[in-house]
Amino acid sequence: MQGDSQTGYVLAIGMDLLPEALRARAADRLVDNVRRHDWHLSTGFLGTPDLLPALSDTGHLDVAYRLLLNDTYPSWGYEIAKGATTIWERWNSIMPDGSFGDVGMNSFNHYAYGAVGDWMYRTVAGIQPDNGNPGYAHLTFAPQPGGDLTSARASYRSAYGTIGSDWDLDARGDMRLRLTVPANTTATVRLPAPGRNAVTEGGRPAEQADGVRFVRMDGTVAVYEIGSGSYSFAVDRVLGDLGDTGDTVRELVTLTDQLAGKLGRPVTEYLRGRFSRLAAETTAARTAYLAGNSRSAAGDVHRALASAADTARWLRTQVAAGRLDQADADRFTVLLTRVDQRLSAASSTLVGAVVKLDLPVGERLPGAVVRATVTVTNGGQDPLTGVTSDLRAPDGWTVTPVGKRASTVAPGRTVRHGYDLRIPAGQSPVSGAVDGSASYRHRGGSATLPVAGTVAVAPAVQIVSAAPVPADVTPGGATTVGTVLRNRAGVRVTGRLTVTAPDGWRVAPATTGYDLAAGAETTVSTVLTAPVSVTQGPVEVTVATGDTAAERRAVAIPVRFDNPPRGAYDHVDLGDAASEQAHRLAASTYSATSTEAGLTRRYTDTTRPGGWFEFDLAVEPGEPFVLHSIETYDGPQLKDYEVVVDGVVAHTRSWRRTAGGAGTVSYQFVVDLPDATGDGVVRVRFRDTGDGYDPSIADVWATPVPAA
Repeated sequence: MQGDSQTGYVLAIGMDLLPEALRARAADRLVDNVRRHDWHLSTGFLGTPDLLPALSDTGHLDVAYRLLLNDTYPSWGYEIAKGATTIWERWNSIMPDGSFGDVGMNSFNHYAYGAVGDWMYRTVAGIQPDNGNPGYAHLTFAPQPGGDLTSARASYRSAYGTIGSDWDLDARGDMRLRLTVPANTTATVRLPAPGRNAVTEGGRPAEQADGVRFVRMDGTVAVYEIGSGSYSFAVDRVLGDLGDTGDTVRELVTLTDQLAGKLGRPVTEYLRGRFSRLAAETTAARTAYLAGNSRSAAGDVHRALASAADTARWLRTQVAAGRLDQADADRFTVLLTRVDQRLSAASSTLVGAVVKLDLPVGERLPGAVVRATVTVTNGGQDPLTGVTSDLRAPDGWTVTPVGKRASTVAPGRTVRHGYDLRIPAGQSPVSGAVDGSASYRHRGGSATLPVAGTVAVAPAVQIVSAAPVPADVTPGGATTVGTVLRNRAGVRVTGRLTVTAPDGWRVAPATTGYDLAAGAETTVSTVLTAPVSVTQGPVEVTVATGDTAAERRAVAIPVRFDNPPRGAYDHVDLGDAASEQAHRLAASTYSATSTEAGLTRRYTDTTRPGGWFEFDLAVEPGEPFVLHSIETYDGPQLKDYEVVVDGVVAHTRSWRRTAGGAGTVSYQFVVDLPDATGDGVVRVRFRDTGDGYDPSIADVWATPVPAA
């Protein structure tokens, strides 16, 4: 693909033109293009309909929602913010200052960009037709929430009747989905859920609801088939945890039966009895919960937790006594751990226990001590006893418990367990993962809930500033970037500063070592020399003390052109009849001249691909020379074409100007073709390649190559 345009990537993805191996790469480049446009679209009538589908279909739903919900130009939200009640023909039919755009093409009721509505119906509302059953005889409901949306409602009047989708998210982000399916039709429902047991319809487990058939779990999406009618699906995590526990207990029973011959009768009968009891307690908890008796359900959950813990202890005892192989015990323990995790999660909701890990906001430096606090809040009616906690930190960190550690939480109260985390002096600037758990006892059972968080570690050495002196360079010229480094940590730090520039630039030295005492500051100087073959405008140079974004800083070095250049061998003023005649200019049929950006210019005509123009240019015989050009633009554009010297492609031009309005860009490159320059005259042709916009050249000079 050429051109690097959003529309190019969108059409290639949307029309399925790419091999599967390149599809993801094209999508990543599309996202990168959107990012370079400050997370805004740059598509027109052709690209906009497939833009959001191309993103969401390739795993970039977040970017699609970001574009949908933008409210600055160019976006649908910008139109709404300007009072639009219909879709405009142009993204800026009303300008930011309130004035109207060009009246020659400025309809305020022009559907083209409204094609986003199809994506909103299919993705936001989730109403999707089935190509194998046209007319919505069968359809799919598959809402995909994103952005800041917490609810959506849509309807569509099909030939069979009204199709309806109405969803909202609860405080935990779980979906409630209300659907209408017309008579004589069927539908597939795809609902985000932690598991099949967590889904309800009409307040009952979905698999027990009339007209609902569970199909499968597709990752974290529960798939159902339904008939015509009205439905109300929801996610109930307590019900899901209890259902998952029941499934795991059945796995434990199956494992016992599989190993019965090896375990022996006493161990087998004991385990069967324990798992039968665990199944009964889990079933009792689920029955009570479905009946609306959360208090009774909580008691059954904690009795089940106690049974699971007691069985796990018994297994360890049997291994120690040599009556059970460790490998067999481990198979049971894995399943019992899953039971404990699911029942603990249900307990937290049922008894109102909330466990959190509080970590300080903001970044910390290597060598610092961070206070972490595990909090257990009792929002229920009964005391929580036997409260314990533990924390783990990355390798090299130290974890020290501090302060009193209460073990009982009264109803409506909170206890806190404090820890000091010491960050090692050599810690790299990454987020350190901290995790652990808090446990409590309730009605004879013990529940354990996980806690986790991260400590953001900032780089010890800060790049205070980086600036070039002089502030700009000419082609082949040099500037010195001074980078100020400061050690913010309380310990000595050593490292290296690396400076990188685009290809062709010379960097000296590319890497410089530093050794900074606590609180010390130093300045590192780096000389950068621009290449002779270069384009006018800012060039980004990076100074870095490490690999993370916090350890890097971009420095813009403007490349300045002096026009006209000094000491030129020859000059062609394109668009000026006398100059063109003097240089024996010839051109393709549709090539023409005009004035643009205040200069006369010649162009090949972008509507006629393959156009060209050429002329003679005097040079120093037998010597390389610099071809220096001024190109004109009437707005932000990508131009790509070839510059041919005596039949040889001397330069392939591909340059995107991002500035708005008319303007110019100067560029130059070295031509080293001894056979062409021998007679002191070369024939220069600008040839449109037909990909981007055509060449539009105002002036061309031949100048000497500067001394190295």
